[in-house]
Amino acid sequence: MYKYLHIVPLGQLTPENYHITCIQFYNLDTKLIHFTEDIKTYVMIADCHFVQPNVIVDNNNAKLSQGEIIIVDMQGVTMKHVTAFTISTMNVLFKYLYQAYPDRMQAIHLINCPSYINKIVAFLKPFMSKALYEMIKCHTQGLDSLYETIPRDILPKEFGGNAGELAELSLQFRNKVSEMRAQLMDPEYWTVQKS
Repeated sequence: MYKYLHIVPLGQLTPENYHITCIQFYNLDTKLIHFTEDIKTYVMIADCHFVQPNVIVDNNNAKLSQGEIIIVDMQGVTMKHVTAFTISTMNVLFKYLYQAYPDRMQAIHLINCPSYINKIVAFLKPFMSKALYEMIKCHTQGLDSLYETIPRDILPKEFGGNAGELAELSLQFRNKVSEMRAQLMDPEYWTVQKS
């Protein structure tokens, strides 16, 4: 799917029963970024993730997801990468995340952030709701502040956890998306039933 980016919904829930989706740039070549297409792919991955059974069995206890947390690894991201983002697409993304996302958004964690990230987030503030803006947490001084809210062991290896490597997890989820291709492409599946 991607030549520079991993988008991986993790298989375990947090103690609060939140899903986690991890995003990481593994190839920092700015020529590979096609922001609008990337957002469409992210939405497709979210659709695939949410049409799967919502009950997670952990130690013989059934759990339902109570919300979604997104973690974006900003390691190596420069202003050149940021300029590839289009404001109109960003605006649609923010509306989707806050108003139409299939699970209740709980937090967006930006990790390994450059020192100027707060200025970028402040620039984007007028394009998002106050509630969504307040969900964004920037981690510029290591990951200890992330571990205060998300158990380290359920995170991927690149984020200091034990859930496996993002490349392998991404490949596993890519295979799931491929298996669900017919369902994802079928317009009848996505039609709202009127009662």
